[in-house]
Amino acid sequence: MLDFRNPYCAECVRALNAAVMRNQSEAHKERKALLAGSEIAVGKGSLIHLRTIVNWKSPRVTRHLEKNTDDDISSALAIAVGDCNVDRKISALSELHGVSTAVSSAILTCIDPEKYTVIDVRILDALGVRNPDFKAVYPSYLSYCLKEARRLGVTLRELDRALWKAGDPSWRDAKAIDDVSPS
Repeated sequence: MLDFRNPYCAECVRALNAAVMRNQSEAHKERKALLAGSEIAVGKGSLIHLRTIVNWKSPRVTRHLEKNTDDDISSALAIAVGDCNVDRKISALSELHGVSTAVSSAILTCIDPEKYTVIDVRILDALGVRNPDFKAVYPSYLSYCLKEARRLGVTLRELDRALWKAGDPSWRDAKAIDDVSPS
C-alpha cells in the first residue's frame, strides 16, 4: 500500500490553487475541458469533446485520438459514464489510442469533477510517491484525494490543482513554498 503524504494545510492548498487559476490560459483550457466533460456526462460525447479534454491534460497525444473510430469512442465514453467500477472505466478509456491512465483520469474528472481527480506524475511527486503504476494506484489515490479534500475543506479540483502546482519543480524552492505557507 502506498503512503500518500500531503504536506500542505488547507490555506496552502487554497493559495497554490489560486496560483494555478491566475494563469488565464490554463484556467480557460480547464473550463473548456470541464464543459466538454459535462456534455459527455449527458450522452453527447464525441471526438471533439474527447479532443478538448485530452488537449487540456496532454496536448502532445491529441493527434493519436484520430486513430479511434466513432464506435470505439462512443463505447468507451458510455462505460466511463455508466459503469460504477472505476477500474473498468479507466480500462475502457485507456483502450482508446492516445489515452493513458493519466488521460483517462482527466476524462473522468471532466465528466464528474466532484467524484474523480487527475492522476499525474507531478501530483504524486508532491505526495511523496515515485514511479508508480498509475493504473494500479489510481483507485487508492482517488480514495486518498477524496478523504484529503474533505479533511481540508476544499474541492477535489482545488486539491488537484494545488498538488499539481506543488509538484512543479520551479515551485519546490524554499521561496515558493514560503509564499504559500501560513504565517
